[in-house]
Amino acid sequence: MRLPDSTQLTTLQRFGLALVLNAMALLIQQWVFSVCGNRFMFFFVAVLFCAWFCGFWPGLITGLVGGAAALWWLRPEGPLVVTPFGNAVILLLYIVVCVVLAAACEAARRARATLSHNLLELREEVARREDAMKARAEAEEEFNSFFRLAGIGMAVIDVATGRLQRVNPELCRRLGYDEAELLKLSWPQVVAPDDRERARAELDRFGRGETKVIQWECRSLAKDGSASWVEVIGTDLPSPDSGNRRVISILMDISERKRAEGLVHDADRRKEEYLAMLSHELRNPLGAIRQALRLTDGEVDASTQQWAREVVDRQSAQLARMVDDLLDVARFHAGKIQLVWVPLDLAEILDHASAVVQPLFAERGHVFVGHYLHDLWVSGDAVRLEQVVVNLLTNAAKYTDWGGHIELHARQLDGNTLVEVRDNGQGIAPERVGEMFEVFVQGERSLARPEGGLGLGLTIARQLAVMHGGELRAESAGPGKGSVFTIVLPAIERPAEAASPAGPVGPVKVLESQRILVVDDHQDAARTLARLLERRGASVAVVHDGLSAIHETSAFHPEAVLLDLGLPGCDGYEVARRIREGGNSEVKLIAISGYGTEQDRARSSSVGFNAHLVKPVDFEQLCALLVAPQPPVDGVTAVATAQV
Repeated sequence: MRLPDSTQLTTLQRFGLALVLNAMALLIQQWVFSVCGNRFMFFFVAVLFCAWFCGFWPGLITGLVGGAAALWWLRPEGPLVVTPFGNAVILLLYIVVCVVLAAACEAARRARATLSHNLLELREEVARREDAMKARAEAEEEFNSFFRLAGIGMAVIDVATGRLQRVNPELCRRLGYDEAELLKLSWPQVVAPDDRERARAELDRFGRGETKVIQWECRSLAKDGSASWVEVIGTDLPSPDSGNRRVISILMDISERKRAEGLVHDADRRKEEYLAMLSHELRNPLGAIRQALRLTDGEVDASTQQWAREVVDRQSAQLARMVDDLLDVARFHAGKIQLVWVPLDLAEILDHASAVVQPLFAERGHVFVGHYLHDLWVSGDAVRLEQVVVNLLTNAAKYTDWGGHIELHARQLDGNTLVEVRDNGQGIAPERVGEMFEVFVQGERSLARPEGGLGLGLTIARQLAVMHGGELRAESAGPGKGSVFTIVLPAIERPAEAASPAGPVGPVKVLESQRILVVDDHQDAARTLARLLERRGASVAVVHDGLSAIHETSAFHPEAVLLDLGLPGCDGYEVARRIREGGNSEVKLIAISGYGTEQDRARSSSVGFNAHLVKPVDFEQLCALLVAPQPPVDGVTAVATAQV
């Protein structure tokens, strides 16, 4: 059984143990004394035990008590006082020996405790170091595995020399070197020549402590000489050699990001160029209109007036086409283009489109030839398909030099109807063929811009072809070698009752003194429309706000109200609702607005409009609506407004 250490005993327990040891020693010593006459032997043993297990003072007290007992209790004659000199010397020696024994035991006990404590700390330190070494070994193994298997390039670089001290397989693969070859190079040697000075400067800054992290973009140089964009991020890597700093770097391929940034930059540049061109194209017809109007000031002959009217009509039609193109592009992106699907003989669409562009062909001296037969049936929107063909023919006319040759072909092939527009014009560079259908992209043009236009025709044509379940392709052998644009549409069987595309509006009838109320807050537009109507025989009243329109309807009793929607005070929808609620069901309400989406038309119908026209209004179509029988209120008529 292991006796307890003194540090585990209280003071009372230690001194109590000393008394017990004294009693045991006294009993044993009494027996020994009777045998051999030695009075102190077991008291020394008691001192040793007590000093070792209980400490110096309990051991010393044990010795003193034992000595007193030996002199008093074990003497045969039993005197209480020690008088002989010999006994005093023996007692003194006994006390000295007890003190020495107690001090020695205390010193040994303390040394043992200190040694035990030191051994315990040593074992704990050894255990900590073993754990640290194990954790470091595991961390190194994890790092080595990550370094070796990482899907991005990694390298360890000596900061002072720039040498590559370690590279992973992914970096070797990206640069086309094996590991041994790559470790013979320095970091500046694996970047493009234009970036090497920057590479050396970044390492120098890191070495001087100016930055704790290296982060920059450069072009890495592969073994075959090809360069690719990478982002380099590096930080300090502890080294066994404290005087040799290293940096661990990762190299992420950012070629796709740089390509995307380049595309965004090009798109911004094209947008800025396009806006400048748009400003130019809008100013041209406006300038021509203003100058033509100036010619009509004062006394002018009839031929000059006729010429001025033709200029205004032609240039305003050009403005209307440009606005329509811009609106179409916006509607495509918003998903607001809706098609009227009917069976169509595509040949009739091609006939109409050719007739529309024929004046442009004649103006530029082009030879136009159409090669197609009838019974090319497709399903689609007649107006929109004609717009696609007109855009392609117009594009061919603009980009073909004077006296060029343009052909229009159509045929059926493998369940599809193919329409091809061929020209021997300027052609397209191979790298730009894919860009021709993008917004803000046009062919190469001089500053003079003799072709004009906004460059949206091909974009709109492709979107419309896709909406019809087909596609639009472009081909060219290169600059100066002409081009071919091909529309591919799904073919259908000839229907039992063939539908024909909408023909032109019939001859306009005289308005014969119709009472017409014109409501528009744009005073010039209102007065101009009123004068045109008066020239056709109408009696016209003009107001410029909603409340006046309601009052004038009651006072003037018009047969038709041409009503702008964006009016001050009370908008056109509210005016129409109040007119209908006032019992004027026989009045023909025609909305005239710059808003023409399906939602706008539906709202017009819901408040009582009979028709919805989009500015700028084709006057002949407006007159046809005015003389036509009144359509039902719940089926608002949407009239095409493109002026040709």
